[in-house]
Amino acid sequence: MILRPSDTRELFARKCDFPAEEAAVVDAVGDVGIDSPNGETTDVRTVLERSSATRYASAADLHSTVMANLPADHVGRKRYDDRSRTAVRTTELSV
Repeated sequence: MILRPSDTRELFARKCDFPAEEAAVVDAVGDVGIDSPNGETTDVRTVLERSSATRYASAADLHSTVMANLPADHVGRKRYDDRSRTAVRTTELSV
């Protein structure tokens, strides 16, 4: 099974009993792949190996840990910010 990162929280809530230890999470959903924008997948087990957390209080907690530890290829365009300053006008407008 391969999911988008945003769909993992629902899966965690359905497949895991919380609070959950890392070993139980890996047994339940460790083989689930998480899709990246470039088409690569990383399984949940690999993502959790990048984290120092070993216990998860809730599906939201596990989801946050997974999102924070996804590899760089799961991030959209690097250094892209759609909240940057407003573009400066180059021409004067008449009133």
